[in-house]
Amino acid sequence: MKSIRNQLNVSLMSSVTALVFALWWIANTYITNINQNMMLGRLQHDSEAILASLQQNKDGTLSLKELQVGHIYQRVFSGHYFVIKTENQFIRSHSLWDENLKLTQLTTGQSSAENMHGPNGQQLLQWSAGFERFGEKITLYVAEDISELLSAIRQFNLYFTLISLLALVLSLVFQQYIVKKALQPLITIKNELKLLAEGEINKLSNHTPKEIYPLVEEINHLLQLLNKQLQRSRKTTGNLAHSLKQPLTLLMNLAESSQLDKKPELKQAFISYLNKIHHLTDSELKRAKIMGAGVHGHIFKPQEEIPVLVDVLQQVYPNKKIKVQLDIEPNCRLKSDRNDMLELFGNVLDNAFKWSKSLIICKIFKDQGLIIKIEDDGNGCDKTLLDSLSLRGTRIDTSTPGTGLGLSIVKDIVELYHGNINYSLSPLGGLLVTIDLPNHSDL
Repeated sequence: MKSIRNQLNVSLMSSVTALVFALWWIANTYITNINQNMMLGRLQHDSEAILASLQQNKDGTLSLKELQVGHIYQRVFSGHYFVIKTENQFIRSHSLWDENLKLTQLTTGQSSAENMHGPNGQQLLQWSAGFERFGEKITLYVAEDISELLSAIRQFNLYFTLISLLALVLSLVFQQYIVKKALQPLITIKNELKLLAEGEINKLSNHTPKEIYPLVEEINHLLQLLNKQLQRSRKTTGNLAHSLKQPLTLLMNLAESSQLDKKPELKQAFISYLNKIHHLTDSELKRAKIMGAGVHGHIFKPQEEIPVLVDVLQQVYPNKKIKVQLDIEPNCRLKSDRNDMLELFGNVLDNAFKWSKSLIICKIFKDQGLIIKIEDDGNGCDKTLLDSLSLRGTRIDTSTPGTGLGLSIVKDIVELYHGNINYSLSPLGGLLVTIDLPNHSDL
């Protein structure tokens, strides 16, 4: 799952890096061009002075008026050099000594500029141009050492890189602060959703930026509709139960009346079918009240609810002296409807109380999910019948009253919460019921 914060940080950091690189490229290119243009201007100025110093001798050869040429061209390897080339003559500055420049023949009016290697490993900027004077075609080459310029540019690049890295680090820190502050409303909503899931609040706060306000409003609206629908469903179920209770009671009274004594088989069948209708109706009404997994704002706390449920069952079975050992891991909480869980634990524990002789053990703990184990020291049942315990209406022993629907309802609840249920023989001699509810139901 992608993080909005990470995406923003990567995007902003990429943008800042690209901007810094662009600024460096512009600054480096601009500074280099300015210095080269200045040096080319100086070389052109020197070339004009050199051309002005040219004179034609009586023998037709060319020479320089020494006093009009700068002294820097006289010092060996000074970094300032020139060469004058004609068809018959070659003149170079004393600063070149035995070295030479790169000589390319140019026509009159043609000029060029290029970087090249010079004496003593110097980096030179050379300007060349073609002229015509004294009736001769002359090519003039003037060069200057740019090693110090290149060194200064390298130093600039180093300082610019260090400053840019510092700026990037500061920008990243400041950016983290800005992104965190901008996403604070989302973090608030995230915390509120957690509180909503834990049942601490029943809706999200409306104090949010306008960009996510519609989402918050829609969530609150859906929560309200879900709650109303649940309440309406339970109210309807209760009304249906109340409406069916009276006619079933009247039919039961009619079936037990003396008018049917003359037909005992019909009377017995009538009573049997009415009992089935009564128990099936009661079972289906209980199923209709199950909320299932994905309930928001409902938390079941076993360490608080189970002891109370055990006390109630001990009062239901006052003639049985049963010891119940509860082993519930602290802070076990289940994101579920309280009535669903009371129905689940109530049916399993009721079945254990019904068949237990003297001992019931109930363990609830966290593993990869939430594990529930309830076992008793009763007579148990045949291994071949264990798989049929969850089937509706199944009764292993008909000597005790019951409909055989309790464990079937337990299975329905476990499936609604995406869990698993397993029946096996307990080391105590009775039945061991193991229920595994997955992580998304465990808080």
